[in-house]
Amino acid sequence: MSARRERAPAPEDLPRMTLLEHLEELRRRILRALLAVAAAFALCFAFAGEIFDFLARPIYRYLPAGTKLAYLGITDPFLLYMKVALLAGVFLAAPVVLLEVWRFVAPGLYQRERR
Repeated sequence: MSARRERAPAPEDLPRMTLLEHLEELRRRILRALLAVAAAFALCFAFAGEIFDFLARPIYRYLPAGTKLAYLGITDPFLLYMKVALLAGVFLAAPVVLLEVWRFVAPGLYQRERR
């Protein structure tokens, strides 16, 4: 046997929550993340045209002179701007969403796991 005995690390006192408390906390975190995405979507929808022009600029370089992008359906322009605004909103709200994920997961981690 070794002269040096290895000790098991002492478990830290983690906060204890019931299943319903965890679900309530998860609901609150998801709601905050969705509100952040909705606010960012509303902001980006106001600038959807400019965002689309920025994203389409590289494509226009390779189109023949005098041609434009075409819409194939009657709802395509509206849906295109909605999708552009939603993706830009998710991108803009990503720090808040990731913070809410971290705040939900972090209390269940040991100190060494948080690092």
